[in-house]
Amino acid sequence: MAATFGPTPACRNNHTTAVHGDKIYFHGGHDGNSWLDDLYVLNTSSLVWSKPKVSGQKPSARACHTMSRVGRKLYMFGGYDGEKCFNDIDILDLDTMTWISPQVSGTIPMARNAHTMTVLGTKLYLFGGHSGNKHLKDLHVFDTETLSWTEPQICGSPPKGLRGHTANLIGNKVYLFGGYDGRGRSFKKIIPSNDLYVLNTETMRWSHPLEFEKAPAGRQRHTACVIGTK
Repeated sequence: MAATFGPTPACRNNHTTAVHGDKIYFHGGHDGNSWLDDLYVLNTSSLVWSKPKVSGQKPSARACHTMSRVGRKLYMFGGYDGEKCFNDIDILDLDTMTWISPQVSGTIPMARNAHTMTVLGTKLYLFGGHSGNKHLKDLHVFDTETLSWTEPQICGSPPKGLRGHTANLIGNKVYLFGGYDGRGRSFKKIIPSNDLYVLNTETMRWSHPLEFEKAPAGRQRHTACVIGTK
């Protein structure tokens, strides 16, 4: 375990992170008792934590949300605060460290948590999550240049409604793995998925490769990171 310095964040789960340069931005989550709204930054070169001063209307406390970097801005969406889910977009301008609550247009997605948001160019691809009442399998695209939502027509068989899955971009394809659809239970034990789905963002078609050797066991709320083509 590497030693770090500075104001260390409290223990937490279901927070969200985003990377810019050699810094990792951490927001929110749940510490076991309370929902959190704090923002911390870890400089990975110096291993120094900081709690930056921000201006503007900061997002409320929440967990199971996403925070995605496009250019020099972080885009936060969704989450859950113990009472309700969110479907607002909050933007952190990294040049001014100012929170912005923009006016957005288009068909705004249902409020949700435990979804995924995948960055492709200047667009964010939102899939799935949980509304508080049901598992979702819809796909929406947010254009960060026009601040508009669209719900594109998709071909192929989409994944089941999922929460706690991962979605990673390699080339023009989004690889979605695992998660929980609310249906797989055995003696009241959750049985998560180990399915892999692929979304081709050029043809907007889902595919579902079926044959694998040594596929990982089913899981949810895991992480997956891209290195090269793996």
